[in-house]
Amino acid sequence: MGILWTDAAGTAMSWWRIVSEVSPRVVTTEAMREARIAVIGDLATSQTVIQMLCGDEGGSPYVTHFPEPPDSTTARLFAFRLYVSADSNRLGMRDAASISYTGTFETCAARMMELRPDLSVALGRRFPGLRSAAATWVVKSVALANLQFAMLSAIPGILPITAPFLPASSFADLIVLTKNQTMMVLRLGAIYGQRPGITTQVKEILSTVGAAFGWRTVARQAAGWVPAGAGVVLKGVIAWSGTVAVGKVAEAYYIRGVKPAASDVQVATQEADNDAKDIATSIADDLLRRKPLTDSHPSDDG
Repeated sequence: MGILWTDAAGTAMSWWRIVSEVSPRVVTTEAMREARIAVIGDLATSQTVIQMLCGDEGGSPYVTHFPEPPDSTTARLFAFRLYVSADSNRLGMRDAASISYTGTFETCAARMMELRPDLSVALGRRFPGLRSAAATWVVKSVALANLQFAMLSAIPGILPITAPFLPASSFADLIVLTKNQTMMVLRLGAIYGQRPGITTQVKEILSTVGAAFGWRTVARQAAGWVPAGAGVVLKGVIAWSGTVAVGKVAEAYYIRGVKPAASDVQVATQEADNDAKDIATSIADDLLRRKPLTDSHPSDDG
């Protein structure tokens, strides 16, 4: 028991050391990026869209209404140009920053994040109506990155020839996953108006799902016992689920100011598991179908 306790204590200490090494300056830079939106179309429809963008604030210096499409020089000042009425869709400068407002506001918001992921934090911070979409994008993108990394780190166990070319597992992958999750929490805080930093809130959020550290370790060990290929999927599912759980806890904390109950975290993790299994299985099938790396250099015999 003493050995197990020492291992757990050492792991916790290492975890906080990893977290403390994360710099919030990157997130501060992301949050301060220019993210302006032009809403183009009739006044009534435009006001409705602006209200959805700005929420209770009613307006924002980062959104401008144009009854007619602006000239190309003015148009380039905006990250996005939303064409909200049928007649405006036929006119004006059209490029990747031009979005026809069709369907729901949620669909439009998700499209913005897809087109400009580099502005997700800034858009969420400046426009309350985009916060949910921005947070969802941040969580899912980090979860996918962690899933892919965890699966790559498991590949050497079933394809030893790939070991020199892929990340080492064990504690090394834990460092990457934890830093990614910490950065995710900082980004979510920035989206919901917090100043980026390793604050008490960030520590409390990470502590809420700190048990993930333990079950990730167990799952990582178990991955070596299951049949070839299954361990890769298992690692990916664990990384995705743990990351999504952290993200959901963080977002709920920033919205309501209180930590969700353990049962809420369990429900979030179970939901994440279902998504992760499909994604991880697809990636694993693709990886395992690929031909193992071989020496492509010609022999000395010529």
